[in-house]
Amino acid sequence: MYLADILSLAAERKEFFVIGGEQMYQLFSNLGNRVHLTEVFAPLPREAGDAHFDREFDRRKWKVLFEEDVPSGPNDEYASRYTVYDRKTKTVRYIELEDYFTSGSDKRRWISDQYIKIRNSVAQGSLPEPEYQYRMFEEQDPAGN
Repeated sequence: MYLADILSLAAERKEFFVIGGEQMYQLFSNLGNRVHLTEVFAPLPREAGDAHFDREFDRRKWKVLFEEDVPSGPNDEYASRYTVYDRKTKTVRYIELEDYFTSGSDKRRWISDQYIKIRNSVAQGSLPEPEYQYRMFEEQDPAGN
């Protein structure tokens, strides 16, 4: 399981957002059942520093729940489109969430066990380096150590 699964289960959440960074999108891209997509219709080539989602998105596998076109104007240099997609064939977990809805020490023990599994996977090279996955939990000095 990924860290976001662990945190969502620990907080008894059934929905969460993956926000920001190409590496995060790559890591979670096959797990989501809903996508909130903003397309900005800017000319190519992109300017240095422009963020983009450089991944194939097969729209045939998704149905549109909501779509809004936003014209360019005083606050937006380029026109854009905001679309919410739902996956037609849902991605499901192989473990029932209710199995992990516990409290107190059992929950902390389960989270600790999952953290160890993830660290072992990282050591075997099957996930990104821990600095990308766990940075939000580690204390860092201003030098980034």
